[in-house]
Amino acid sequence: MNVAIVIKINYNALISTSYCINMLKFFSKHFNVTLLTNATSFFKKQGVNAQYIDLSYLPFPSLSQSVINDRIINQKLKKVEYDLLVVWYDSLYSFPLEKPVLRFVDVCPYQTFGYSKKEDRLRFDQKLSFKMLIDSFRKSSFIITVSPQMKQFLIDYGIPEHTIRWLPFGIDLARYNVRSFLNAQKEHTVINTGPFFSVRGGDMILNAMKLLREQDESITYASLGNSEREFEQWTPLIENMGLENHIKLYGIVDHSKIPEFLAKANIGISILEKNEYYNKSPPQKIFEYMAMGLPTIANDIPTHTDYIKDGYNGFIITSAEEMAEAILTLTYDKTRYKQLSENAKTSAQKYGLEKVESQLKEDVDALLQVQRR
Repeated sequence: MNVAIVIKINYNALISTSYCINMLKFFSKHFNVTLLTNATSFFKKQGVNAQYIDLSYLPFPSLSQSVINDRIINQKLKKVEYDLLVVWYDSLYSFPLEKPVLRFVDVCPYQTFGYSKKEDRLRFDQKLSFKMLIDSFRKSSFIITVSPQMKQFLIDYGIPEHTIRWLPFGIDLARYNVRSFLNAQKEHTVINTGPFFSVRGGDMILNAMKLLREQDESITYASLGNSEREFEQWTPLIENMGLENHIKLYGIVDHSKIPEFLAKANIGISILEKNEYYNKSPPQKIFEYMAMGLPTIANDIPTHTDYIKDGYNGFIITSAEEMAEAILTLTYDKTRYKQLSENAKTSAQKYGLEKVESQLKEDVDALLQVQRR
């Protein structure tokens, strides 16, 4: 069977493509894949086996850019033989309806359009683009999404429930396996495989590290995936607080290197602003932390507490003081740390990639079976 996949990625967020790469490898393992993308060299480097058709890179598009983009992609699709079209989130709004269309929705549209139920300040073209995207979801044969909250969001916007499957992020447990890194030297106490943003707890982390510096000079924090913009914004603040020896900002890190970085730390951090986006889109990193046996310190939002259980495989915190206390507990109480670490690895087993792929294979086969009738 032939599958055409359309996916555009943001080069400023390459670190957040683990889920995407896992799914692309799934399709390339089971089907003949033609991948239409703006990231040919990147996906080839990650080992995605496919026939590639290059797309131009468009950063966050305007309405006119979206229309032009769709036209270009649809012209390219006319030259491709496929039985199933797979669209990654907003990579394509309009598409042929002759063949089944499977869409992956791993990002809440609130994020893309800055849309809020409480503060509707969208321009006319943004509102129209939002409507076009939702209409596109409705026309899709089937949707795979990553959380029950996201599934409910789609239902609330009129997408039929029977066309939506919630599948959690799948983790390659063979690759994210702490036993593969037994000789790794610990370089950081705490790690966050995400850039340093205010909406991702930047200010809380700064204050927690300031508190920790006063109690233990050896505790350090690492943040991966920072662009030049984050370095320019946060480095002066870090230096002004005297934390330059305690907080390390890394640039964009290749997806394949993330397990190595996790193996060199003891604790995972995930702090996300309470908003319409993060309340629906769980972070891939908490599953990676668990698989590597890192207890996770996270704040109290549904897409954390669905997976991180306070005192079992991590801690749920609400302030810099609580974060500092949790880090100290995991640093000094070795028995407690070992218990939470083992619980984290046990929790990760529920999200093994093989289980997720098995369900996905059933869904895809069902779509193709309908097409063959």
